[in-house]
Amino acid sequence: YREYQDHHAFTKANLDTARPQVFDPQKGALSEQEFDSFCASLNLRLQLFDWQVERPLEFFQSRNFFGTVRAAVSNKLLTTIVRRPIQLSMLKWSDVLPAGRRFDDPRIDPSHEVGSLGIDQLQIRLFHAKGYGRSWRTSPEKYPISLNVQNSEILSNYKRLYMRGVRLLLEKNGGSISQQELVKAVSDMPIFISFDFFMLEVSSLNDLSALFTDKSRALHLSECTITMNTRYVSVESNRVDSCTVTSNRIRHTVLTRGAQAGLSATTLAKITGVTVPAARHYIDLDYDSRLMIDDLYVGSEFLAAVFSNPLEQVSNDEDEVCLLYT
Repeated sequence: YREYQDHHAFTKANLDTARPQVFDPQKGALSEQEFDSFCASLNLRLQLFDWQVERPLEFFQSRNFFGTVRAAVSNKLLTTIVRRPIQLSMLKWSDVLPAGRRFDDPRIDPSHEVGSLGIDQLQIRLFHAKGYGRSWRTSPEKYPISLNVQNSEILSNYKRLYMRGVRLLLEKNGGSISQQELVKAVSDMPIFISFDFFMLEVSSLNDLSALFTDKSRALHLSECTITMNTRYVSVESNRVDSCTVTSNRIRHTVLTRGAQAGLSATTLAKITGVTVPAARHYIDLDYDSRLMIDDLYVGSEFLAAVFSNPLEQVSNDEDEVCLLYT
């Protein structure tokens, strides 16, 4: 019917066609062993780093030294807050505050911020990724995220290390700055900063103010670099020879486990930052179906292994028999 063509065209153009590869052993949700192994590797790397040692400026100028610590912290935060690498790339120190303090951001309802919990804990403000008309750091998420005590301590230790690097750079170039001025100066600097910064000739607070503002993109670590950091973490797997962890796989894992635990699509969307329709894909696939697909994957791997060996056909008068060499 011609009168419905416009309606059909609109509906077809706006259907949600995304189909997450939830059970793909290479791209989908991580198994319990894989996810636990990944988290253990992240925690061990951070536990082995001595935050109390005072490093020289050369430490901050090195991809192998400061770059390694920065990667470990970004991996930990990426896993903790279950967000996209681009959202970590946009972060500045002004986006991290102690629980109980306000961001004073008119775009965030004060009732949505994290109140004081009576313990030392941080909250973090995130911005929606670019797209749908949003530009760099203009559209904050409705709810800041609360970090637990352990992750708050990691981020605090990283900030102290980071600030020492900034101070050493200023001193090298003949500048000096008080602790209060330093805290204020780094607020507009990227949390995950390119180590190229520590090779610049920056000597004053004015130099820092000229480089960094609330909307500046200068020296923010690229989305690609943050994305690649997770791929360098060694992970044990009982399904594949080489297990690669990505931010997408982390979200698949959290969404799948949340759906199995009976969480609603709205709750899953809030936890992971995806849209409610995207979260609903995990809800619509019921738990029995998930178990069936998991069993079929295991069966497929078993059959593929069994019948990957050569066959020889043997004939007698009436029947033909295939012999399997193992």
